[in-house]
Amino acid sequence: MPAMSLQASGTLGGILTFSHTRRGAIVRAAQHLPRTSSIAQVNVQSMNRFLTEQWSSIATSDQQTFGPIAAAKNTTLYHGYLSHNMTRWRNNLGPTIVYPDSPGLQGGVFNVFTGTPGVASIELYVDITTPESIWATIIRHQVGSSPSLTSKSAVRVNENPAPAPYSFTWLHSPLPSGNHYYRIQNFSLGGQLRGNRAIGPIVVP
Repeated sequence: MPAMSLQASGTLGGILTFSHTRRGAIVRAAQHLPRTSSIAQVNVQSMNRFLTEQWSSIATSDQQTFGPIAAAKNTTLYHGYLSHNMTRWRNNLGPTIVYPDSPGLQGGVFNVFTGTPGVASIELYVDITTPESIWATIIRHQVGSSPSLTSKSAVRVNENPAPAPYSFTWLHSPLPSGNHYYRIQNFSLGGQLRGNRAIGPIVVP
Protein backbone atom coordinates (compact mmCIF):
# COMPACT_ATOMS: atom_id res chain seq x y z
CA MET A 1 0.00 0.00 0.00
CA PRO A 2 1.28 3.54 -0.77
CA ALA A 3 0.56 4.66 2.77
CA MET A 4 2.93 2.00 4.05
CA SER A 5 5.71 2.90 1.58
CA LEU A 6 8.63 5.08 2.53
CA GLN A 7 8.32 6.71 -0.91
CA ALA A 8 4.64 7.64 -0.49
CA SER A 9 3.59 11.15 -1.50
CA GLY A 10 0.30 12.98 -1.96
CA THR A 11 -2.91 12.96 0.05
CA LEU A 12 -4.78 9.93 1.37
CA GLY A 13 -8.55 10.31 1.75
CA GLY A 14 -8.23 14.02 2.45
CA ILE A 15 -6.94 13.05 5.90
CA LEU A 16 -3.19 12.41 5.62
CA THR A 17 -0.62 14.23 3.46
CA PHE A 18 2.67 12.51 2.60
CA SER A 19 5.75 14.43 1.49
CA HIS A 20 9.53 14.21 1.46
CA THR A 21 12.29 16.48 2.74
CA ARG A 22 16.02 16.05 3.07
CA ARG A 23 15.38 14.67 6.53
CA GLY A 24 13.06 11.96 5.24
CA ALA A 25 9.36 11.23 4.80
CA ILE A 26 6.81 13.40 6.60
CA VAL A 27 3.16 12.61 7.30
CA ARG A 28 0.81 15.48 8.24
CA ALA A 29 -2.81 15.38 9.26
CA ALA A 30 -4.90 17.59 6.99
CA GLN A 31 -6.61 20.51 8.68
CA HIS A 32 -10.30 20.96 8.04
CA LEU A 33 -11.94 24.26 8.87
CA PRO A 34 -15.50 23.98 10.24
CA ARG A 35 -18.17 24.69 7.66
CA THR A 36 -20.42 27.62 8.45
CA SER A 37 -23.87 28.04 6.98
CA SER A 38 -24.73 31.21 5.08
CA ILE A 39 -27.44 33.58 6.33
CA ALA A 40 -29.83 32.27 3.69
CA GLN A 41 -29.11 28.66 4.66
CA VAL A 42 -29.72 29.36 8.36
CA ASN A 43 -32.97 31.10 7.40
CA VAL A 44 -34.21 27.98 5.57
CA GLN A 45 -32.91 25.59 8.23
CA SER A 46 -34.67 27.49 11.03
CA MET A 47 -38.09 27.27 9.39
CA ASN A 48 -37.58 23.71 8.16
CA ARG A 49 -36.71 22.60 11.69
CA PHE A 50 -39.76 24.36 13.14
CA LEU A 51 -42.18 22.86 10.62
CA THR A 52 -40.76 19.37 11.10
CA GLU A 53 -41.09 19.60 14.88
CA GLN A 54 -44.65 20.93 14.65
CA TRP A 55 -46.15 18.37 12.28
CA SER A 56 -46.94 15.73 14.91
CA SER A 57 -48.82 18.25 17.07
CA ILE A 58 -51.13 19.43 14.27
CA ALA A 59 -54.63 17.96 14.46
CA THR A 60 -55.30 15.11 12.04
CA SER A 61 -58.19 17.05 10.51
CA ASP A 62 -55.84 19.96 9.75
CA GLN A 63 -53.16 17.63 8.36
CA GLN A 64 -55.75 16.17 5.99
CA THR A 65 -56.34 19.60 4.41
CA PHE A 66 -52.94 19.27 2.68
CA GLY A 67 -54.32 16.31 0.74
CA PRO A 68 -54.75 18.20 -2.57
CA ILE A 69 -51.09 19.32 -2.50
CA ALA A 70 -49.91 15.83 -1.61
CA ALA A 71 -51.99 14.32 -4.43
CA ALA A 72 -50.74 16.85 -6.99
CA LYS A 73 -47.13 16.13 -6.05
CA ASN A 74 -47.70 12.39 -5.57
CA THR A 75 -46.28 12.57 -2.07
CA THR A 76 -47.31 12.28 1.59
CA LEU A 77 -49.43 14.71 3.60
CA TYR A 78 -46.33 15.70 5.57
CA HIS A 79 -44.30 16.53 2.48
CA GLY A 80 -47.26 18.42 1.01
CA TYR A 81 -47.44 20.50 4.20
CA LEU A 82 -43.67 21.06 4.23
CA SER A 83 -43.49 21.97 0.53
CA HIS A 84 -46.41 24.42 0.77
CA ASN A 85 -45.09 26.19 3.84
CA MET A 86 -41.47 26.42 2.69
CA THR A 87 -42.74 28.01 -0.53
CA ARG A 88 -44.69 30.53 1.55
CA TRP A 89 -41.56 31.19 3.63
CA ARG A 90 -39.43 31.86 0.54
CA ASN A 91 -42.11 34.36 -0.54
CA ASN A 92 -41.97 36.22 2.81
CA LEU A 93 -45.21 34.69 4.07
CA GLY A 94 -45.83 32.87 7.33
CA PRO A 95 -46.55 29.13 7.39
CA THR A 96 -50.04 27.81 8.11
CA ILE A 97 -51.49 24.70 9.75
CA VAL A 98 -54.29 24.40 7.17
CA TYR A 99 -54.74 24.52 3.41
CA PRO A 100 -56.11 26.69 1.87
CA ASP A 101 -54.64 29.36 4.14
CA SER A 102 -56.82 30.98 6.78
CA PRO A 103 -55.74 34.64 7.22
CA GLY A 104 -58.53 35.20 9.73
CA LEU A 105 -56.39 33.47 12.36
CA GLN A 106 -54.34 36.48 13.46
CA GLY A 107 -51.09 36.75 15.38
CA GLY A 108 -50.24 38.54 18.61
CA VAL A 109 -48.52 41.71 19.82
CA PHE A 110 -45.07 42.10 21.36
CA ASN A 111 -44.85 43.82 24.72
CA VAL A 112 -41.10 43.64 25.48
CA PHE A 113 -38.08 42.81 23.28
CA THR A 114 -34.59 43.31 24.76
CA GLY A 115 -31.05 42.04 24.21
CA THR A 116 -28.21 41.79 26.73
CA PRO A 117 -24.66 41.30 25.38
CA GLY A 118 -22.29 38.77 26.89
CA VAL A 119 -19.09 37.01 25.92
CA ALA A 120 -19.53 36.26 22.19
CA SER A 121 -23.27 36.12 22.81
CA ILE A 122 -26.51 38.07 23.24
CA GLU A 123 -29.38 36.97 25.48
CA LEU A 124 -32.74 37.96 24.02
CA TYR A 125 -35.90 38.37 26.06
CA VAL A 126 -39.33 38.44 24.42
CA ASP A 127 -42.68 39.07 26.10
CA ILE A 128 -45.89 38.64 24.09
CA THR A 129 -49.41 39.81 24.86
CA THR A 130 -52.77 39.13 23.18
CA PRO A 131 -51.48 36.23 21.07
CA GLU A 132 -54.74 35.51 19.24
CA SER A 133 -54.00 32.10 17.71
CA ILE A 134 -50.29 32.91 17.67
CA TRP A 135 -48.11 30.03 16.52
CA ALA A 136 -44.50 31.22 16.69
CA THR A 137 -42.04 34.11 16.81
CA ILE A 138 -39.48 34.75 14.06
CA ILE A 139 -36.15 36.23 15.19
CA ARG A 140 -34.13 37.86 12.40
CA HIS A 141 -30.51 38.91 12.92
CA GLN A 142 -27.88 40.93 11.06
CA VAL A 143 -24.50 42.41 11.87
CA GLY A 144 -23.96 46.06 11.02
CA SER A 145 -27.51 47.03 10.05
CA SER A 146 -31.10 46.25 10.95
CA PRO A 147 -32.72 43.39 9.00
CA SER A 148 -35.83 44.25 7.00
CA LEU A 149 -39.14 42.42 7.24
CA THR A 150 -38.30 40.61 4.00
CA SER A 151 -34.70 39.80 4.94
CA LYS A 152 -33.83 36.11 4.61
CA SER A 153 -32.03 36.28 7.95
CA ALA A 154 -34.10 34.29 10.47
CA VAL A 155 -31.89 32.63 13.06
CA ARG A 156 -34.68 31.14 15.18
CA VAL A 157 -38.36 30.28 14.89
CA ASN A 158 -39.66 29.94 18.45
CA GLU A 159 -42.95 28.19 19.19
CA ASN A 160 -45.24 30.22 21.47
CA PRO A 161 -47.60 27.96 23.39
CA ALA A 162 -50.91 29.48 24.58
CA PRO A 163 -52.24 30.95 26.77
CA ALA A 164 -51.09 34.57 26.96
CA PRO A 165 -49.13 36.30 28.30
CA TYR A 166 -46.10 34.36 27.17
CA SER A 167 -42.38 35.12 27.39
CA PHE A 168 -39.10 33.40 26.59
CA THR A 169 -35.35 33.96 26.62
CA TRP A 170 -32.84 32.73 24.05
CA LEU A 171 -29.05 32.89 24.14
CA HIS A 172 -27.74 33.62 20.64
CA SER A 173 -24.15 32.40 20.33
CA PRO A 174 -21.40 32.25 19.26
CA LEU A 175 -21.32 35.77 17.84
CA PRO A 176 -18.48 37.92 16.47
CA SER A 177 -17.66 41.29 18.03
CA GLY A 178 -19.51 44.25 16.54
CA ASN A 179 -22.94 45.86 16.29
CA HIS A 180 -25.80 43.37 16.18
CA TYR A 181 -29.38 44.09 15.15
CA TYR A 182 -32.55 42.03 15.61
CA ARG A 183 -36.09 42.19 14.35
CA ILE A 184 -38.99 40.01 15.46
CA GLN A 185 -42.41 39.16 14.08
CA ASN A 186 -44.89 36.47 14.90
CA PHE A 187 -47.16 34.46 12.70
CA SER A 188 -50.56 32.98 13.43
CA LEU A 189 -51.88 29.48 12.88
CA GLY A 190 -53.31 30.88 9.65
CA GLY A 191 -49.96 32.20 8.41
CA GLN A 192 -50.50 35.92 9.06
CA LEU A 193 -47.35 37.88 9.96
CA ARG A 194 -47.75 40.55 12.62
CA GLY A 195 -46.08 42.43 15.47
CA ASN A 196 -42.89 43.89 13.99
CA ARG A 197 -40.33 45.10 16.58
CA ALA A 198 -36.63 45.93 16.16
CA ILE A 199 -33.70 46.51 18.52
CA GLY A 200 -30.05 47.43 18.04
CA PRO A 201 -27.28 48.11 17.87
CA ILE A 202 -26.33 45.69 20.63
CA VAL A 203 -22.55 45.75 20.94
CA VAL A 204 -20.70 42.50 21.49
CA PRO A 205 -17.16 43.33 22.65
